[in-house]
Amino acid sequence: MAAFTHEHHLHLYGCLTAADVYVLGRDRWQARRQELQRYASRHAAICGVVPPYEQFWSPQGLELLQRYYEIDRALSFAQFQAKFDLLLALFPLRQDDLFIWQQVLTKHQQAGLRYAEYRVIYPSSLAAPHTYLRAVNALLARYEADSGGNFQPRLALSLARPPAQAQAQYRALRAMLDADPQGLQHITAIDLCGFEEDYPPSLYRQLFAAIQHDNHRRRQKLAILLHVGESFQNISLHSAVRRILQAHTCGVHRLGHAIALGLNVENLRGTVVQESRQERLAHLQWLLHAEGRELRDFGYHIAAPALQRELAQLQAGMPTPPCRYDDATRAELESLQTAALHWAKAQGLRIETCPTSNLRLGQVRALGFHPLHKFSQHHLSVTLSSDDPGIFASDLAQEAHFCRTALQIPASFMRQMEENQARLCSAKLC
Repeated sequence: MAAFTHEHHLHLYGCLTAADVYVLGRDRWQARRQELQRYASRHAAICGVVPPYEQFWSPQGLELLQRYYEIDRALSFAQFQAKFDLLLALFPLRQDDLFIWQQVLTKHQQAGLRYAEYRVIYPSSLAAPHTYLRAVNALLARYEADSGGNFQPRLALSLARPPAQAQAQYRALRAMLDADPQGLQHITAIDLCGFEEDYPPSLYRQLFAAIQHDNHRRRQKLAILLHVGESFQNISLHSAVRRILQAHTCGVHRLGHAIALGLNVENLRGTVVQESRQERLAHLQWLLHAEGRELRDFGYHIAAPALQRELAQLQAGMPTPPCRYDDATRAELESLQTAALHWAKAQGLRIETCPTSNLRLGQVRALGFHPLHKFSQHHLSVTLSSDDPGIFASDLAQEAHFCRTALQIPASFMRQMEENQARLCSAKLC
């Protein structure tokens, strides 16, 4: 039986359990009332209920806090973010405050993790980002040394989603790495997370090209990680699948979630999505040009004349038709997905699957619709992670158990995932 001891998709704050938040917030929440009130207002606007945060740290408040913090049912990404905002309100990033790092690292070392890559927002709000990142690196190095090298924690910095801001942050980071490679040696990757639907991968071609260029010229290389295909409430599944493939062709090394690539189309039956004209135009143009045409080699029929007519109509100002998930859409989408999965296998796409997170945020209606089934059937290169284990009340061992028992993923694919994870840690771009 595969033993999973390597985590490649962890958000540091999301590793805090409800019990952690209860203990760590008990002496801090009073000083953060203003920020907590903003969290409560946003939560009410998105989730329709005001969280009674003043009761969270009462003697019997842990159960109440769990109710508003943990996710045990299907939610939209916006609803997830509303819950996550509790952490941002409570625990602001501070120059010399590493207590959350210590809490999480100790827990994971004691749990027997051998490798953990933590994603943390680039510290642009701090006066001295280099000083903070150097302190984090020193802490990671200490934990690694104390374990005799049996626990290797690493850092992936999540850049801002707006491309210009992300590019500026990367340039600042690269300057720090060049000036202090030894002090920042535990930084292994850059990441783009958060709400993805307004930011297609094509917006980052220039950034990803710069990182790839720097990777060829410098000793300290950075993997490119991207959350993609996780949320598709305002874009069609067609577009979400396209974005996953485009992320790879843009130079992304590892794709976070990629739910749209494997989600059973039946899961969406009866729903309607109204995507923007810009998004539909992008999809039509992609199908009619080289990247999209590659799918023909894997059995996807591209009716060029019909697509060209629709493209001309949209360019002339015709409204974008809604995407209705019915029998006709299902057949066409299944054909697109199947071709895309074959293409993904041939291209060697690396996907970070987070089964519980994908179940909840992908709003998977039945376990048989879970994207991991198709990833397994097509033998894609997949790694297993827990994403935000504190919020989802899970951990890596529970994720593996869920895959084996609830999803009934074949043992051979479970072993393959574990081998992928161990192999990544010894690769140049881990």
